[in-house]
Amino acid sequence: MELMLATTDSDFNAARGLFREYHDWFGEDVCFQAFGAELAALQEDYWPPAGAMILMKETNEYIGCVGLRRIDSDRCEVKRLFVKPAFRNRGAGRALLDAAIGIAEEMRFRIAALHTLARLEAAIDLYRKSGFRQIPVDDGEVCLWLIDGEEGLVDRWSKEASRRLLYRIIYL
Repeated sequence: MELMLATTDSDFNAARGLFREYHDWFGEDVCFQAFGAELAALQEDYWPPAGAMILMKETNEYIGCVGLRRIDSDRCEVKRLFVKPAFRNRGAGRALLDAAIGIAEEMRFRIAALHTLARLEAAIDLYRKSGFRQIPVDDGEVCLWLIDGEEGLVDRWSKEASRRLLYRIIYL
């Protein structure tokens, strides 16, 4: 398996294909508000300094991806971590997530956030093992944060502040 940053139109077209496959696999639209606009703006949203798109290939096939988007100067969002089902349980998700965290550190973000659903237990387990901490939100949603530096920063966030930021992340 090979990791690479998306840099060409061809790379971003591959990412669009993986995003669509992720959307189809997911089976519900709760996490896909403004999905068409996100697909159209991949190169704007997932290109430095606004973010990054990491792709994974095996042989000549794109098998996974993860995006990183700037929220503000200190915070970024990890988006659309996806590995094709046939390639799961081989460390691909962990490798993609580790690469995203590494790029977030290189881009000097102090906080990486992500949003998922409570039913995606394997993904949540991976995020927790990678150092993400959960912030409680309602309706079966899970918001997790990875903090660099200040211990206890998450604990100072109120539930309402978490909801406001979560809303902003979902609807960017």
